[in-house]
This record gives sequence, structure tokens and C-alpha cells, in this order.
Amino acid sequence: MPVCTKCNIDKPREEFHRKRKGSVAIRSTCKDCTNRDNRRWFYENREKRAYSINNWKERNRDKVRGYWKGFHQRNREYRNKIKLEHKRKNIDAYNRNTKRWKKGQGPEYNSWCAMWTRCTNERSDQYKNYGGRGIIVCEDWKSFKNFVRDVGRRPGPTYSIDRIDNNGNYEPGNVRWATPEQQANNTRVNRLIEINGECRTISEWCRVLNSKVSKETIRQRLKKGWAPIDAITTKTHIVVQDYCI
Repeated sequence: MPVCTKCNIDKPREEFHRKRKGSVAIRSTCKDCTNRDNRRWFYENREKRAYSINNWKERNRDKVRGYWKGFHQRNREYRNKIKLEHKRKNIDAYNRNTKRWKKGQGPEYNSWCAMWTRCTNERSDQYKNYGGRGIIVCEDWKSFKNFVRDVGRRPGPTYSIDRIDNNGNYEPGNVRWATPEQQANNTRVNRLIEINGECRTISEWCRVLNSKVSKETIRQRLKKGWAPIDAITTKTHIVVQDYCI
């Protein structure tokens, strides 16, 4: 095995750099010693290198300016190329979704899959609020065609499936397409208030009666025993105290 002239250690030929590319001959120093010398030279001559680089930039300002101009041009062309690729991918995705819609799937199919996932898949994050509570999907809706037949197509992009009775199952007559506002008013945590035989949430009564009272004030009034109609319609009075100086 060859011996390194720096560290005087026998090492295999793979531990030595070749003299030139494609040559069989190797250098007299091993890779470790060569790299150590290069790092030392790089550290000791850092000021000299910085000085020479700055002098070269001063003498070749036009070249430097041309380099950066070409760099920005190449970067601009690259960005435009990436934008075209993304645009092409979006067009392809839109075409694929259009084909799926023509086949009878689309957003209704996604809602149908999500309904089955939260009711049957125990690893789902929403299983505890659906399948964990005993909510199931009717056997007839194992077919996607039967689901669309009973519920219908989604009326708009903001609609999602909603159970009219929160404790009921996913079955015909208990599922509808609802807006986010309808979804928010049809949850288990909402408090229903009965006025004239009609039950609504606090938000719905404020909207129907055009009340300007805050919802927190209404809740506090109901806790104190106010009548529902008075708690919603009675305006708040701001008491201003006069201070004598």
C-alpha cells in the first residue's frame, strides 16, 4: 500500500486523489492531509482573497453588471416557466374534475365519502362525534347513486350535508344540503329559545326581531330569569356618571 508523505501512514489507493482525471497515478499525500492543507490555506488567505475579489469587481464593473442582469433575466424566465407549468397542472386538474362531474361524482361524491368515514372509521378525528355516538348511515346509501337520488345535487359551492336531527342517523328525510349559517344554528351546543311556540337560537331571534343587543347580554339576562322576548328586545342603557371637580 502507498504511504502518505505527510502523515507517513500506509493507506489504500482509494484514500489518495488522482493526479488528474482519468489518470491511474495518485498523489503523494492522502485525501485527509490534502483537505486539511486546503482548509488551512483558505483560512490564512481569506483577507488576500477578499481584497483580490474586490479589485477584480472594481476593474470589471461592466462584467459584474452584465452578469447580474443576465442572472435576473434567467431567474425571470425560470419563474415564468414555473408559472406556466402550474397553470397547465391546474387546467389538467380542472379537466379531470369536469370528467368526474360528468361521470356523476364531483363534490357530492366527496361529501358521501366523508359521511361514511366519520361514521365508520375509528381512526378519523370526527369519529367520536358521529360513529362514537352511535350515528350510522342507512344501508340503502351504500350506493352513491341512491344517496344522490334521495338528497339531490349540491345547490352551490358553500353547501354541505347536514342532519336535521343531530341525534338522528344519516337516512332519507333527515339529511339536507345546508349553508354554513344553517349548520351553525343546528348544533348540539346551541341553546334554543321558545317564543310564541317557535324555537330558535339566540342568533336567529336577533336576526328575526332585528335586535341590537349583544348575544352575551341576552345570555346573562336569561340566567337572571328574564322573559325571552324581553331579554332580546330590551335595549341596553348606558349610565354616564357626572363627576364634580
